[in-house]
Amino acid sequence: MLEDNLLRGFPPDQVAGLREALEGLKRDGIVLRKSTKHGPAVYLPPSLGREIYEELRKRYPFLPKPPWGD
Repeated sequence: MLEDNLLRGFPPDQVAGLREALEGLKRDGIVLRKSTKHGPAVYLPPSLGREIYEELRKRYPFLPKPPWGD
């Protein structure tokens, strides 16, 4: 997702703080960066897929089974 699109829709007074938090996530390797012709984009590393799914499943038990079959 393009970084600008990710931050769009938030109140303007919060965007600076969110951008700073995003930079911290990139530094920690939780969010990865990719350059595109439309600007910088970010994505979650596939290696975090199971962990993210498990956390989401705690809040949303109705989620379908993951593609890896757990």
